[in-house]
Amino acid sequence: VMNGCISDHFCGQWHQLIEGDVDHFLSVRGFQPDALGMDCMDRRPSDFDSVESNLKILRDVLSPLSPTREEFVPFVVDLVDRIYVKVTELEEEMNDVLMLELGRDTRNYSIGELRAYATE
Repeated sequence: VMNGCISDHFCGQWHQLIEGDVDHFLSVRGFQPDALGMDCMDRRPSDFDSVESNLKILRDVLSPLSPTREEFVPFVVDLVDRIYVKVTELEEEMNDVLMLELGRDTRNYSIGELRAYATE
């Protein structure tokens, strides 16, 4: 916690969770993640039909009037709920470490107060 390794670990977990779920949500709808290569700024895509199809899928998912939007909103709400579980785990882990390091229950302290205690 004190050197950022745990928060880096949790951020990696959030990223994997988000990326995996979004990839699945889009691929079920026909999205082709490899339609644009990593070098798409330097090289033209070989299959413009796939790129156009992906664009249509993204527009459909993000359009407020689209039926797909009705699926997207609950998907995002569920994903956010699962991310907050991870955030809570991180908060608990950080509090445990800070309690050991500072000898105080830190749950109700502000960042400024924690900094002051850490530098005493």
